[in-house]
Amino acid sequence: MKKYISIFLAVVLTFTLFTACGRNKDKNNSSSMNSNSTSSGMNSNSDSNSDSGMSGSSGSGSNSSESGTESFPDSSGSGMPASPDEGDLSSGDPGSSLRPSEAQNRNLDEIAAALKEEYGNDYLPDTVISNSEIEEMTGITSDMYEDIYGEKSAMSMHPDIFIAVKAKNNKKDEVKKLLEKYKETMASDKNYEAAGERINNAQVMEQDNYVFLYLLGKSDFGDTVSDIGGEIGKELKRAEEVIKNMLS
Repeated sequence: MKKYISIFLAVVLTFTLFTACGRNKDKNNSSSMNSNSTSSGMNSNSDSNSDSGMSGSSGSGSNSSESGTESFPDSSGSGMPASPDEGDLSSGDPGSSLRPSEAQNRNLDEIAAALKEEYGNDYLPDTVISNSEIEEMTGITSDMYEDIYGEKSAMSMHPDIFIAVKAKNNKKDEVKKLLEKYKETMASDKNYEAAGERINNAQVMEQDNYVFLYLLGKSDFGDTVSDIGGEIGKELKRAEEVIKNMLS
């Protein structure tokens, strides 16, 4: 009897031990599965966030390139797009009115060319006078003008002359006085005695900051003309009109 009881107790003890081992194994498997599940979830979230960030970055770049606007540095280096034609004096905007007019920048030799066209064969000045010669003749120095041009006749008996000066703002009156003085010098020149009346009618004209001395036009009016001075005046009036038109 005792033998059977000992066998029975051994069987029960063995069964109990197997049951306990099975439960521990199940717990360990469950814990491992939970750990793996958590790790997988974390990896999944990480991959999702990474993909999302990459997609957002790509999308942002796409939107930037598809917006159709590019920013170029302006002259100040600010990177802001510059407005075309803004403040451009050549664009025909109201700012262009600040530019000097074409007449104010008229080349003096252009005026001489217009006078030659007006008088044709009666325009006798055929030799250009250099700036240094004009200074020697009249006393007009380079600090008095912005531009100067002159022509005279190569024939000593003809006093025909054209001198044009674009004077500096504070020198115009001085230039005018010097040209008037040179006119007096011409009148006292014995080479021009026969042309005394023409020289007396020579014109010193000013317009804006320009000053002119000119004696131009027909010199022989024939014996039938009684008012030589009046005819000379008419000839000189033609030059005055040409100059005014060129500078208006």
